[in-house]
Amino acid sequence: LRTVISKQVHGTPPGHSLQEWTETGSVIEAAATELLTAVEAAGRTVLGRPWQTLAPGSGKDAVWLVEVAIDTPFGKLPDDLPGELRDAGEEVSIFVPGRATMAKYCTALLRLMNALPLDGEVIVDIGRIRQEVRRDGVLLAAPLIIPADPESQYRDEQPAA
Repeated sequence: LRTVISKQVHGTPPGHSLQEWTETGSVIEAAATELLTAVEAAGRTVLGRPWQTLAPGSGKDAVWLVEVAIDTPFGKLPDDLPGELRDAGEEVSIFVPGRATMAKYCTALLRLMNALPLDGEVIVDIGRIRQEVRRDGVLLAAPLIIPADPESQYRDEQPAA
């Protein structure tokens, strides 16, 4: 388990053009800087780079989250740093060099979805994809769903004979 701190980012454009993607990137980068500053001011240590992800259930009016893992157990966080415990889990990732564009993002999603055999044993959860922005590109990572009993939920049900 790891403790993850989140900050909601409102007011980003939908990303229909390169200009909107650039504007969204700037707003998210500023929010990440604010989050890192708050974590460090609270005396906590950041574990790795911050990432961005869409808030679950945000639907048409997408709300981004900026998140970062920290070294503090969940129960010892200040009130102004909302956090939660999460299973670190396994992920599959792809690095996209250069500037982020819709075409690159869609290509990366397709590659992530095809990263594993379609045998029903492991599923790439693109609904919870995270984007780690770096100076030279973006790392896209998606958690893997590894069912405890792959025969029950993720395979086609065979009719009883």
